Amino acid sequence: MSMIFDMEEAQKIGIVGIPLFGIPKIDELGGAEKGDLIIIAGRPGMGKSQMAVTISSNLGLKDHKSIYFSSLEMRDTKLVTRLISNDASLDYGKLQKGDFVASSEFLDSCNKITKSKIIIDEKPGLNIYELKARISAAKRNNNIDMAIIDHGGLIKLEKGNDSVSNKIG
Repeated sequence: MSMIFDMEEAQKIGIVGIPLFGIPKIDELGGAEKGDLIIIAGRPGMGKSQMAVTISSNLGLKDHKSIYFSSLEMRDTKLVTRLISNDASLDYGKLQKGDFVASSEFLDSCNKITKSKIIIDEKPGLNIYELKARISAAKRNNNIDMAIIDHGGLIKLEKGNDSVSNKIG
């Protein structure tokens, strides 16, 4: 609660971040500053992955930002399907089952994703050093504006098998 209060106070005196997410209720809180680490946490099934996809879609497809998206759980085809669903306002379940007509919205969205600067990295089982190296390479080679790591709890802390979730548990 104090975080929201601080952001509201900052807005009153004219200190605001960049509306970053393309989600009005969150952007109204003040956005973000370059270099911020933002962690989206919640119980299973609360929509964290979908929120990450929505942010990627809003920034990568609508604002033409360069996004590195590492999903430690979701396959790239599922992520692209979610991006299409989000961008074209199509039912995700129907897209996933192939139960849809290739509308102009669908085709336009596929074209936008192909031309976008969204880099999807679906390599599972990365440790923290491998993930850092991949993000650094994406920044160096593609000048990414944002890195999104979905399911950060699956990041291995060292070359062993312990993940962030196991260490916390």
